Amino acid sequence: MKIFNRQLVLKNSVWSVLQTIISGLVLFFLYRYLILSLGAEQLGLWSVILASTSFAKLSDMGLMGSVVKYIAKYKALEDDKRASEILETATISIVVIVGLFLAIASPLFEYAIIYAIPTESISEGVKILPLAILSLWINSIAGVFLSGLDGCQRMDLKSIIID
Repeated sequence: MKIFNRQLVLKNSVWSVLQTIISGLVLFFLYRYLILSLGAEQLGLWSVILASTSFAKLSDMGLMGSVVKYIAKYKALEDDKRASEILETATISIVVIVGLFLAIASPLFEYAIIYAIPTESISEGVKILPLAILSLWINSIAGVFLSGLDGCQRMDLKSIIID
């Protein structure tokens, strides 16, 4: 069983730095584009709606960290079957638990945004809300797989996927 691989650590470090640089550049140009296309007010509306749903990430109950830990453990033990079972269980759990939480909390999010945004933007905010909720759910599911890549020490692949 090989615990430390200098080349893997170096490769993961380089990819992490590249991911940070590329993400920063992409975000800079994306926000510039969004402000020019939508205007600051619409971008602000989207930001408030997405922020109002983001606390729902608590419903993942720390599964992402557990996925990293246990996949790394079973990969080190060369038990790929058990590692894949961990990933499968976490994925199903996130799909069901976060999906149910979001479905139940959806009316609460709508109620909250009514108080968080100006009156003239409420109807548009309510239209955006389902997209924000769906985005959060998909992001939570993707997080399981990204955590799996972390557990396999494949930050290079994770960086490529994210960017």
